[in-house]
Amino acid sequence: MSTRILITGANGFLGGSLFRYLKQNDPQAKVLGLSRRKSKFPSKDLIQCDATDVPALRNVLSDLKPGYIFHCAGGRTADVQQLMDLNIMTTRSLFEALNDLKDARPRVILPGTAAEYGLIDAKVRIVDEKTTPRPTSWYGLTKYSQTLLGLMYAQKGADVVLARIFNICGYGMPETLALGKFAKQIAAIEEGKQEAAIQTGNLSGRRDFLDVEDVCAALMLLAEKGKAGEVYNVASGKFYRIRDLLKKMIRYSAVPKIVVREDKAASAESHDIAGRNSKLKGCTAWQPKTTIDQSLKNTLAFYREDGFVS
Repeated sequence: MSTRILITGANGFLGGSLFRYLKQNDPQAKVLGLSRRKSKFPSKDLIQCDATDVPALRNVLSDLKPGYIFHCAGGRTADVQQLMDLNIMTTRSLFEALNDLKDARPRVILPGTAAEYGLIDAKVRIVDEKTTPRPTSWYGLTKYSQTLLGLMYAQKGADVVLARIFNICGYGMPETLALGKFAKQIAAIEEGKQEAAIQTGNLSGRRDFLDVEDVCAALMLLAEKGKAGEVYNVASGKFYRIRDLLKKMIRYSAVPKIVVREDKAASAESHDIAGRNSKLKGCTAWQPKTTIDQSLKNTLAFYREDGFVS
């Protein structure tokens, strides 16, 4: 890409991973990050700015003049108003700030989520981009609203590519997601800070997982080759049962026996779907490189780092 690249939400899982990935894989580019929080790892390339503050964003964009913007600011929380601020208002603010810059029209890559699809017909388990989104959670609804905002601004002339990302795992995965929670518990067990038992909700669900490095590669390729105003599934196209992935993680642990205490009465948070990725592959020739086994090991490695488990 070899230009100025701005990543909003650069302190988050995806944003931080993309920040590191682009610095490693495009050394000619100037990669800059934006975050409303101070970074745990201070860097001259990380700028503190509230992504809902249009004047502040306008000033940052005017100064930096990025060629590409990866809008990774957002999040998942139980607070509905916060969800709207994180996923909708930050996106609106970004495009409004861009509208004020008459001489700058960077390409915006807008990451969405499989939660936008929501409730799918029982006969359809592998969804493509033509599948009508029917979100069933506030998170899915706010992310779909973000997508609609992106499409609306694309119709007004903005250069926007939309990536609908399925489940991500790998190094840096937060404990708010199931595999991250498992990895943190396993690391605590290995350090003797927790009994050899994992507490979990219902494990019957099946999900489509990709390693975060493969997701970053897909986003980079979409920035270069994606068609403006189009949505692309970023997915493996495969089903993985959560119970089976947890069993694998336990096999990779240094503890010979770990008990799983599953609350089978707990409802699953999302539906059993996988994503068809033929549109992405046809546009970019992208291919995932990291096996699910290696990705699980990467997730565990993150939580095994010295001093990480409290």
